[in-house]
Amino acid sequence: MWVVGDGTPVVLVHGALFWYLLKPLAEELAKRGEYQVIWYHRRGYNGKPTEPPVAVTDQARDVVKILDELKIKKAHVVGHSAGGTYVLAVATLAQDRLLSAALLDFVLLNQVESGKMLMELIRPSIEKAQTGDFEGAAVDFLAGLGCTKELMDRTLPGSWSDMLNDAPTWFQVDAPAGGEWSPDPAKVKAIEVPVAFMSVTELPPFLETGELLRKWLPELKLLEISTDHHFFPVTATAETVMVIDSWIKSQGTAN
Repeated sequence: MWVVGDGTPVVLVHGALFWYLLKPLAEELAKRGEYQVIWYHRRGYNGKPTEPPVAVTDQARDVVKILDELKIKKAHVVGHSAGGTYVLAVATLAQDRLLSAALLDFVLLNQVESGKMLMELIRPSIEKAQTGDFEGAAVDFLAGLGCTKELMDRTLPGSWSDMLNDAPTWFQVDAPAGGEWSPDPAKVKAIEVPVAFMSVTELPPFLETGELLRKWLPELKLLEISTDHHFFPVTATAETVMVIDSWIKSQGTAN
């Protein structure tokens, strides 16, 4: 766990494979001088493999444990990609610990019809992982999201080798647990803290997830950014910081 800056607490939850994808975002957000930004690697990452299964709800409770450890009563929590899954789970389990929840480019696989389509797209990578070829599986999986070694070497040096070390965690622990998890619609509808959603990847599962969330949460705030790249926290860090900063300040809780 890393804590940078002082001010209103903001927890960043990373998604698949790249455990420090949100490091540049944390540092840039902290530079604004108004936020205490917390980022961490989820279970099984940073070369620390974990045995399956690790339920989505257990990883959601990890966020609460972090707040307890830092003696923080409430925080804004932001999840990117699969990280949005854990943030939504926190909001259904412990919304009393949240100032807001932001879900950035993630998919509710089991709730949207096109989730099956996404599963078919990533099936080849899953099959490679099942044979033990985690590197090939990761490369195929990331290619479908427009992510390459060249991109990550340029924007986040060193992250590619770390990703390869952590690939088994994603394919053996996170992906199966996330694929099985479905939020209770009644609990989502009961969320009273502000919730934001941003769809960047123009694929049906991402878009349908936004539509479903709007049905469950009529007050859902839709965030926008001028990029269509799923890895926008490193390809458009400055603009992402502006979006998050604007979202938080719109609630009058930045100071």
